[in-house]
Amino acid sequence: MGTLVFVCPATGEEVSTGIEMYSATLARLRLADVHCPHCQVPHRMSDVTAWVAGDELSEMLPMMAGVAAFR
Repeated sequence: MGTLVFVCPATGEEVSTGIEMYSATLARLRLADVHCPHCQVPHRMSDVTAWVAGDELSEMLPMMAGVAAFR
């Protein structure tokens, strides 16, 4: 289990959400919105680069730009 992290498409800043989950859960969150503290706009998970930091499984999967991805 790790923490959901994404990149704000407006600022390019990395955002740690504080939401803990497994990498497999992230794949099911494509329609979810997350609030961005950098630009104050909610971002749809399917529109941002995202990963679960600290989850061993996420470290083994390739990162894909433009979709809910794992790193």
